[in-house]
Amino acid sequence: MKKRTKIIATLGPASTSPSKIEGMLHAGADVFRINLSHASIDEAKDIISLVRSQEKRIGRPVAIMLDLQGQKVRIKGFGKKSHVTLKSGDKYVLDPSLNDNGNHRAVGVTFKDLYKNVQPGDELLLSDALIKLKVEEIKSKKIHTIVQRGGKLKPYQGVNKKGGGLSLSGITQKDKTDLKKSLSLEYDYIAVSFVKDDKDLNDIRKIVKDKDIKLGVQKISLKGRLEEIKSGNLKKIAGNNRLIIDGGHNISAAISVAEWIGSQNEEVNVICGMLKEKDHFEFMKVFEGIINSVIVIDIPNQSGSISKEEFKKKINNLKFNVKTSNNIQESIKSLSNYQNTIILVIGSLYLMGEVLNLN
Repeated sequence: MKKRTKIIATLGPASTSPSKIEGMLHAGADVFRINLSHASIDEAKDIISLVRSQEKRIGRPVAIMLDLQGQKVRIKGFGKKSHVTLKSGDKYVLDPSLNDNGNHRAVGVTFKDLYKNVQPGDELLLSDALIKLKVEEIKSKKIHTIVQRGGKLKPYQGVNKKGGGLSLSGITQKDKTDLKKSLSLEYDYIAVSFVKDDKDLNDIRKIVKDKDIKLGVQKISLKGRLEEIKSGNLKKIAGNNRLIIDGGHNISAAISVAEWIGSQNEEVNVICGMLKEKDHFEFMKVFEGIINSVIVIDIPNQSGSISKEEFKKKINNLKFNVKTSNNIQESIKSLSNYQNTIILVIGSLYLMGEVLNLN
């Protein structure tokens, strides 16, 4: 079977060595990603040189992607503390006047105008949506909230507004500076996070237009990776039902998918497979009350996935029907008796890729 899914491997301190890169090339990596949130341009230059030398030595072409840091709203620090613990019902303030001296009552934020983008009743998600705050009032640029879902809050974690709506540009001055410095380097693609509109993309094109690199701008959306399968083998099995896939695997992605489900008029049945280290219960809990059933499966060809039996045990007490199945085709076939519903495959990018290959 011809492989259509491309493997993108992120290079970090633990994987940036000649032997590790050689191993990943032999294992089938198609693109090496360098994350400029954590690497400087000088460090990226050294990594690119290392990849190109291994590429020539082995004789297998590989692409390189530079991932710009992009804009993100973050909280600030807690002095010397590694974290603070928030409990449900606590009052908590997001205060732009604070620096790195936050505590269990208030914390600073990097986006000074955050207060302009929220209103009472809005929900703010922190720590990859593990912590949820509900806005009660805005007073003197301070956002007063009540904790609806608590947990450990660590310094510099991201802040998102449920449903989106923060007026941030995806392209920062740091991104533009990094991009200008990078143009002499031998890479192939640029990834841009949190793109809002065509202006962000045009800003990138203005910088790279005369340079000999391919502009492959990857729009990484906060709304997940929903894709409808409209033809192919699996669509035939699905019959009159819509077949939708999504690679989201954390709680914030689950919330986005759940919001999308709420905008649809069809009944939804889910097929799900996840990796072992994910928060399976909290991920699936997001879908309580809005889906009809869940079929859990092992992710094919992934030893790091949670077994369907263990997965079922973890979520069996949630308020939907949970079954296991041996594979994707069998799962879809078991749901084909339904008419005009949505079959939604979620939980892992690996599973999403497997669906595309099988189709």
